[in-house]
Amino acid sequence: MSIKLEFVRRTRALRVAFVSASWALLSCGALAAATRSLPTSSSLVLTTLVSTTPVHEAQGVAPDETVSFLFSAALDPATVTPLSFVARADGRLQTTFLTLSLDQRTVIVEFPGFMPSESEISVFVDGAVLLDALGINVDVDNDGSPGGRRQLKFSTGPGVKVPGPSRR
Repeated sequence: MSIKLEFVRRTRALRVAFVSASWALLSCGALAAATRSLPTSSSLVLTTLVSTTPVHEAQGVAPDETVSFLFSAALDPATVTPLSFVARADGRLQTTFLTLSLDQRTVIVEFPGFMPSESEISVFVDGAVLLDALGINVDVDNDGSPGGRRQLKFSTGPGVKVPGPSRR
């Protein structure tokens, strides 16, 4: 609810600024040019989830594979937290480490060691928590509205053999 309130406040602030500027511009005939340059709620471009690795419902994913989420624009690093990205293996909450790329568009979800082998993995992304660099909720479910929830679901294959000296 507070997210929608913040959006409404920002929209109202833009409208107040527009009305104040309109009166000043009206006398010099520049009102039409100013109207074309102000953003409207219909022209607001939301940051969306572009792709995931692995893909949704992939089977036999290697337990040492990297899990990543690519977004259409930069994210607010302060919101890339365990509250915005939650991982579960066979329904059990998993500890993960989150890394944001230098361009701030890719989030890498790392499991300590490897992901559990032969398990159903789900990583949930909460767009009510995750913000873009402009402070707007990310449209993670790609429905055209800020926020939402998205689940990346896949299964892992057999365990990984760790390279090293053989023991005889």
